[in-house]
Amino acid sequence: MYQLTLLFILLLAYVCRSEAKTLGSAYVSSSQIATSAAVETPDESRWSNLYSHGLKLLAERKYQAAETTLMASMKEAKNIHGNAVQLAKTRVALGTLACAEGSYKDADALFAVALAVGRKTNDQKLLADSLYGMAVASLNLGEFTKARDYANESLQLRSKLHGDEDHDVGESLIVLGRALGKCNLENEAEEKIGQGISILQKNPGVKGLDLADALRDAALYYQTSGEVSQGVHLFEESYRIKDSAVRLAQPPSVAGLISYKWENGSPRSLEFPDYDVPLRYVVAGDARVSAAVIDLWELMGVIISITNVSDHRIDVGVTTAYLFETKPHHAKLEMVDPTRIDHIRRERQIWDATYKCPWLANIQKTRTVRGFVPTQGHDLFRGPNIFGIYGEWAGAPRILPEKMSVDISPEQVWRQAQTDIDPSIIHSAEINYQGLTTFQLEPFESRTGILFYMNPRSDEVLLKVPVGNVQFQFPFHCRKRRMANLNDLPILNTLASAE
Repeated sequence: MYQLTLLFILLLAYVCRSEAKTLGSAYVSSSQIATSAAVETPDESRWSNLYSHGLKLLAERKYQAAETTLMASMKEAKNIHGNAVQLAKTRVALGTLACAEGSYKDADALFAVALAVGRKTNDQKLLADSLYGMAVASLNLGEFTKARDYANESLQLRSKLHGDEDHDVGESLIVLGRALGKCNLENEAEEKIGQGISILQKNPGVKGLDLADALRDAALYYQTSGEVSQGVHLFEESYRIKDSAVRLAQPPSVAGLISYKWENGSPRSLEFPDYDVPLRYVVAGDARVSAAVIDLWELMGVIISITNVSDHRIDVGVTTAYLFETKPHHAKLEMVDPTRIDHIRRERQIWDATYKCPWLANIQKTRTVRGFVPTQGHDLFRGPNIFGIYGEWAGAPRILPEKMSVDISPEQVWRQAQTDIDPSIIHSAEINYQGLTTFQLEPFESRTGILFYMNPRSDEVLLKVPVGNVQFQFPFHCRKRRMANLNDLPILNTLASAE
């Protein structure tokens, strides 16, 4: 009996030792402990790798992948006995991501927590980055005095840490200049903005996009201060840099996200004005994206048209567009599946409300004959077009006119007559990315689609249209009443008479 008990104890000790090697931390020899050798735990190493990779993705503007990686790094930081500094650094990166996506209230909350940790631990780098984030969030939330103070403190810390010619110092100068301008200190604001642009011209960031954003901010400042020509020049410089990074056939996860916003004062932000249904459009690279929002009472109809404005065939990839309510609340509006409603009737309502405007009428027709685009002036969307549900276009034959015009059309009809043209291009054969609807466009050819969203009777909405690695943003002001006059809407007039 004694021998059996001893054998059982020995077996138990062997099993426990094996489990300890398997489940426990890495083995550290007595010699390592004696010499006080530094041993990095697997958790710290994993957090560092995830955090560094997240910052790299953030700099490349691959925001979706950056968010996933940074959230994983935050989870690892929480596992390292609640390391406050590492958590705060991750929050700063997530706050920067939130600013890039326009969620400034969320960013402000993240930066505030990180700032408290930075002041408590006296981590200068963390403190400087948190102050800069607070300045950006406060500036976009309308708290200009706070933004000025935060930006000034951040500028002093970053200059002390990195020197006066560092990229981060340039970004702090731009934000400080914008805040000073909002506080009516024009001379100081212009000086700081000029210094910031000079620094960023030497350190423009990945693909020069940080410099492009700084030039846009400077252009908006000069526009508001009355120096229109200087503002237009800076806008064009910003767009020139962005155009070089546009990849219409690649998603943001591959090429990085670039934002083109429709905003007052920008030479690329153009509009066909109309009291009821204005049509706004922006040109990025070789593509022109146009959008209009139509009030259908309980629904909102959205028309989106993509046109090739270059002189050669291009590949384009699109994903679903999103509509956001921005005033009085900020929320994403629910998209209505066109197959679940009578979308033909809704399309007729939109047509009845817009057919008197030639530009809106043209984009709601499928045309196959080419050669109607004039050599001068706006094309008014008279080139070939396929109209349907956005992203679900069918094929249509491309027909060249029997008689060529004497004037050379910008559609390059002569060149197309001498080349083989696919009679029914629906999807591009040269690009294939998951989630992208791909197609090819000849010069001045368009694809126009319609989408429907629930209508909460908002004051203002923001439409985001992803095309390739570009995100187009169109703000619209909504009415609080039904459209125009019943005499202009035959369907509604008939329904009203029936009641």
